[in-house]
Amino acid sequence: MPTTARTIYRDSLNFYKNEQRSIVILSAILAILLATIYLMIGPNAQESQLINEFIINFQKTRFSDITPAELEAMNNSVVGIFKKVLMIYIFELLQQSILVLVILMLAMALSTGHNVTLSQTFNASLPRLPKMFLLILLCSILISAGFMLIIPGIILLVGFALAPVALIRQQNLGKAIRLGWKTGFGESGALIPALGIWILLQFGVGIFSNMAVGLPDLLHKFLFYFLKNMTSAWLIIYLFRLFMLVENKYTTQHTR
Repeated sequence: MPTTARTIYRDSLNFYKNEQRSIVILSAILAILLATIYLMIGPNAQESQLINEFIINFQKTRFSDITPAELEAMNNSVVGIFKKVLMIYIFELLQQSILVLVILMLAMALSTGHNVTLSQTFNASLPRLPKMFLLILLCSILISAGFMLIIPGIILLVGFALAPVALIRQQNLGKAIRLGWKTGFGESGALIPALGIWILLQFGVGIFSNMAVGLPDLLHKFLFYFLKNMTSAWLIIYLFRLFMLVENKYTTQHTR
C-alpha cells in the first residue's frame, strides 16, 4: 500500500484532536517549568542586548576601537552571560526530549490498543529519557551547525527527523540514527512538506512572541514555549505515523 502524505496528515490530525487534552496539559506543564527556569537563571533583556552587541562587534571587527580594559570587562561579562545561555539551551533540550518521548510513548501505547493516562506514560518514559536526551542533543548540535551553511542543515534535518521515532522502536542509539537516516531520505516526499509546515509554524510562534513582548515576563515566556510545544506535538505525531506505516520496509532492509 503506497504511503501518501494526505493519509498521514489526516491520521495525525485526528490523533492530535483525540488526545488534545493530554497534549495541552503536557505542553503547558513543560512550558511553565521552562519559563520559570528561564526567569530564574536565563539572561535578562540587558544581558541579551550585550550579547547581540558583542556578536555585531565581532562580525564587524570593531574591537580595535575598544580599549584593552573595556574589552576585558566586556569579555568577562559575555562569558558569564554565555554560561546562562548554555544552561537555558540544555534545559530547552531536556524539555524537548521529554515532549518527544512522552508523545511518542503515548502514541505507541494507544496504537497498540493500550488505554493509558498521561501520568502512566510519563512514568514509563523516564527510563528512556537519557538516550532520548543524548539523541536530541546530538541532532540539535549537528543541525544547528549545518544551518550555518543552510543546505547541510536541511540535509541533516531530513536525515535526523525520524531518529527519535526509530529510537523508541529500536532501543539502540546507533541503529536508530542509521535507520532514521535511511527512512527519512527514503520517505522524503512525505517528510519534507511536514518539516516545512513545522518550520513555518515555528516562525509564526516567534512573530507572535515578538508582538506579545509587552506581557509580563513569565506569561510571555510561557506562551512562547507553550505554542512551540503545541506545534511540535503535531510534527511528532506525524513522524510517528509516517514511521509506523513504512517501518517494516526499512527494518527489513536494515537487517539484511
